Amino acid sequence: MKTPALFILSLLSLDLAIAEPNTSSKTKKPRQTMAHSIVSPSYQREQLPNGGWKPETYALAIGKKLDPTERDSSLESLTVDEMAETLANALHHQNYLPETDPQNTDLMIVVNWGKTIPFNNGLKQQSLDRLSSTFNQIDGLEINSDNAGEITLSATQSEMQLENMLTIQSMAERARRQANDYNAQLLGFAPDLVDHYTSETLGGPQRMIYDELVEEVEASRYFVILVAYDFHKLVDKKEKDILWITRFSMRAKGRQFDEELANMANSASRFFGKNSGKMRGSLLPGQIKMGELEVIDSADEISDIE
Repeated sequence: MKTPALFILSLLSLDLAIAEPNTSSKTKKPRQTMAHSIVSPSYQREQLPNGGWKPETYALAIGKKLDPTERDSSLESLTVDEMAETLANALHHQNYLPETDPQNTDLMIVVNWGKTIPFNNGLKQQSLDRLSSTFNQIDGLEINSDNAGEITLSATQSEMQLENMLTIQSMAERARRQANDYNAQLLGFAPDLVDHYTSETLGGPQRMIYDELVEEVEASRYFVILVAYDFHKLVDKKEKDILWITRFSMRAKGRQFDEELANMANSASRFFGKNSGKMRGSLLPGQIKMGELEVIDSADEISDIE
């Protein structure tokens, strides 16, 4: 049986060891991660008497890399083996274990990753500057009986200029909203932003929360999206039954994706296979890592990003 986009992992060591958080650069503290996770109503995990989760097995598949600039080499620096091992360490925190036997595999977890590009505020700022200049021109007009005709013409031209600038401003706001909506959907911010968009009393603390969310969405961010499918439905029946999706990200400025993936994944791992509710922030990495992993087999790619 051919397994699409399948990178099956095998544990070479089950010994757990305490390790220092992977900061990669000794001069940089781990940056905070934000995460959002949703679970299908049909997905239920069994809890063990000790409070932990019953192990579930998975195969890892490599999905899409999204880099709108096509200039960030850190998004391509990790090999498949390195990315698989890093994510397996984080998945192990929730008792998700890699499996080599397709018959005993519960989940197909597809990983998608990349970098968002924030809305370019140049058009908006330019239109604001022109609006300010136009208002100043109108405010500075003085009526004089000797050149009343010229004043009327000048006022009409300024009003037309103002109308044009308002149109540009409106276009800039629409472009900004569209860019924000796209990035919010990709990163998992969308449910929180919708709540604020539709709020009838967006003021005070609500306004502060909304502004902070927009600020995060409009920053360039590294992100990872893990999509867990029912393995046998996907492979045997070609049915895409999504069981859970976890999205996590951090601000990209001054960082490299290959250096931060472990921190991001470990920070967000507490939400793998769980509903997070609202967007969760201020997440920092844990300290447990797993034994070495090996890639056994690979085939065609699954490239869907849900």
